[in-house]
Amino acid sequence: MADPNLSNRSRFQKMDFSPNANPVESERRRQMLKKLSFQQDNTLKSVKPTPLPDRTRDRIKLQATGKLQLTPGEEYDFTSEDLQDLGEIGRGAFGAVNQMIFKRTNTVMAVKRIRSTVDEREQKQLLMDLEVVMKSNECNYIVQFYGALFKEGDCWICMELMDTSLDKFYKFICERQNQRIPESILAKITVATVQALNYLKEKLKIIHRDGYDVRSDVWSLGITLMEVATGKFPYPKWGSVFEQLYQVVQGEPPSLTTSYNGMEFSEEFVAFVNTCLIKDESNRPKYSKLLQHPFIQRGERSHTDVAAYVSDVLESMANNGITPFTTNQPAECWNIE
Repeated sequence: MADPNLSNRSRFQKMDFSPNANPVESERRRQMLKKLSFQQDNTLKSVKPTPLPDRTRDRIKLQATGKLQLTPGEEYDFTSEDLQDLGEIGRGAFGAVNQMIFKRTNTVMAVKRIRSTVDEREQKQLLMDLEVVMKSNECNYIVQFYGALFKEGDCWICMELMDTSLDKFYKFICERQNQRIPESILAKITVATVQALNYLKEKLKIIHRDGYDVRSDVWSLGITLMEVATGKFPYPKWGSVFEQLYQVVQGEPPSLTTSYNGMEFSEEFVAFVNTCLIKDESNRPKYSKLLQHPFIQRGERSHTDVAAYVSDVLESMANNGITPFTTNQPAECWNIE
């Protein structure tokens, strides 16, 4: 979700995409808006990506040692032949994620396979991703890194496998069970997310998106919590990226209330979400301040059995023939017996 406090806000006010606008000027403005919105320019699709430079590849090879460390005292030399592929569970801009088994110990893991030919921007992101997961094993709120290797030029990153994604999890609950995630569970999710983001920022000096202030991720956190809590994305559907950016930049931010569309929320949760969605970025708190919020502190004190709740939902998904790793398939299209 884009931060509404963009430095180019005044430019959007002057844009005219009406039928009477000068077509040359309109096209120029569209191209400018495309850059501001970080959208891919389709005219570049025919350009062949360049291979990784030797210096970049050498940096990755230092980290992709072909050693698998499952626990602090359990390390193995391994190759791709030691892994049994159970199929793809996700796909992103740089490659695919597969569920695999390390055959010597029957350890199930997620393996992110990154293509060897990526453009200059992706090279930087690839290195950052690899360095982040390698350095994050001390944080219990971030997936564990097991090891990495090269396979025919591609980089394979082996990581702890999560049971499902929050996106698929909440959609099943809201759209199929017609229920809502309990606020006590949302509190635990929020604690884990903020603690992880704070670790990346304070310990590793990293934010989720290269170049953004951490308060942009705070905005995204607020949007995500509101969507997961209510079962609906807090903005109406957009007809185009121009409409999306205009509404986020120029419109009022979404806000939660204690009574929202027939749902009840605590004052602490409402205050936390709305704090994350403060439009003026300078007034939006950073992670260290968020960790002092009453909603976070309530979540940290809570003894809610998250594992039991998640297990029950996953069992219900399995009973309905729904895989927790369904990729790019909206909940409303799932086949429920």
